[in-house]
Amino acid sequence: MSRYIILIIGLVFFGCSKEVKNNKALDGKWAPVDFSLFDYNGLKTKPPCSGTVQFISDGKKSTTGTYDINLLFDYNGSPHNFIEKGTYRIENTNKIQLSSEAAEQTQVTLVYSTKEDLILDVPNKNYFGYYIVLKK
Repeated sequence: MSRYIILIIGLVFFGCSKEVKNNKALDGKWAPVDFSLFDYNGLKTKPPCSGTVQFISDGKKSTTGTYDINLLFDYNGSPHNFIEKGTYRIENTNKIQLSSEAAEQTQVTLVYSTKEDLILDVPNKNYFGYYIVLKK
């Protein structure tokens, strides 16, 4: 019985540490280097994109924080933007729950992260899906 308790405690400890590690990797100001847009029909385009994405962690061992997304791009000849602020929570190893100031909930997939590189997959946000490669 004690082996099972130790196993459960170990799984909880190591499971939480991955979220904390991902939160540390997110922390900072990021600039887009590659941007893919998927429209409501699923068609992929790669419009030029400028702006920043910033994540600010709540602390060293936290899985929460605030975010500020300010991305500008051109779609079919007209300017569009993805501008949003709010709080985030890392739900498991690669899922981030964004909660905007306007009470919108968005589930983002953390595809890849290092200290200098970050790839996010944001499905179904204002009729678009975004695949964003960011650099610090």
